[in-house]
Amino acid sequence: MFIARCRAVLTSLRMTAPANALSLFAFFRFSVRFGPNGKGPIDWLGDHARRESLGKAIFGVPLFRDQLKVGKANDDDFSPITPARGPAVLRGTGDLLADFQDREDAEDIFVRLQLAGPKVELTIKISNAALQLHHETVLDDLTAVGRAVWHALQGVAGIDVGWVRADFTGRPFPYPRPRPPRQNNNYPARSIITFLDRAFHTTDHPYARRGDPEKLTEPAPPAPATITADDDLVIVRWARTLSEDDLLAAATGHDAWIADRVATNLVDGFNDLGDLREVRGTVKPAPPLTFYSSKWRVGYKAVLVDPDGSIESSAWKEAEQIAKAKQLPDGSPVESVRIVVPLREHVFVIADRAKQAGFDAVLYPDDKGQFWDPDPPGTWSTPPRKNP
Repeated sequence: MFIARCRAVLTSLRMTAPANALSLFAFFRFSVRFGPNGKGPIDWLGDHARRESLGKAIFGVPLFRDQLKVGKANDDDFSPITPARGPAVLRGTGDLLADFQDREDAEDIFVRLQLAGPKVELTIKISNAALQLHHETVLDDLTAVGRAVWHALQGVAGIDVGWVRADFTGRPFPYPRPRPPRQNNNYPARSIITFLDRAFHTTDHPYARRGDPEKLTEPAPPAPATITADDDLVIVRWARTLSEDDLLAAATGHDAWIADRVATNLVDGFNDLGDLREVRGTVKPAPPLTFYSSKWRVGYKAVLVDPDGSIESSAWKEAEQIAKAKQLPDGSPVESVRIVVPLREHVFVIADRAKQAGFDAVLYPDDKGQFWDPDPPGTWSTPPRKNP
């Protein structure tokens, strides 16, 4: 039902930028389980067979096959790598930090693998031509990598964090969000695939989040999400394809899923009502405006609202004149004017009139003198809360 409410919003968000503006970022952190004595992680780095199986798990998928080159992190020279040679890079007994990419002059495919005593971290970025080439299969391949690495490390490590996230390069990703927007760094915004390790989260590892797999899968998340289970590994996939509609619906569904089921924090700058704190920087009085920010070229005008909803006409007209002229009497540029009213409930009384008059926003002050916007710009799946 939540997703259904977003359909109208999704329709209005169709974009015309080329598909190659999309990039995918995947991150997996496998935390090594503590040994029987509980005093430290299992010493596994000298396990040659496991390291080789780990290499095969990564380099065996079509996404990476016969395209990657390898080098040490931050090196300029990268040598060609094949699925057969890939596991050889992981041979040894100590820590490893290696980068893999498709060409020296681009990072359309970039893979970073870090092996250390207490963890294995795998970072993958797919963009541009490589994403176009594997457009139909890339989500399946990234899922296969996460699953294969999990199998390769069974008995040694479990997935602490695992996700695939979508982004657009050079333009925003304005998907519908619930108010107030909330976040959890273990399940980041714009995630389209989430990996949950039920066994790992029952351990005493300091990163284990007991109960998270159950909270996030019982009951099953709503459409468009689908769940697959492989032993203790649960994969929640929010996007069927990389179409824009699928990605927007996936990001919206994921945000609501997280906010409803696990501990989250408010996105920085928002309060519990979904109001956004105004970032003013340094302002000074600039008659006829109440305040003016020369850095942002924004003017603020305090206006009284009477109990019957009528507005202090003289102050309103002064603000309208500045908004129309786009400058102060001394010539200072004003790109937008924002009205400040005494109380939050006044914002909704005059919001429509302010919009018609060309004002950028209607704000209210808190006890500390900070300004707040109850209906901040953005794409929202729910209307602003008028009554706290």
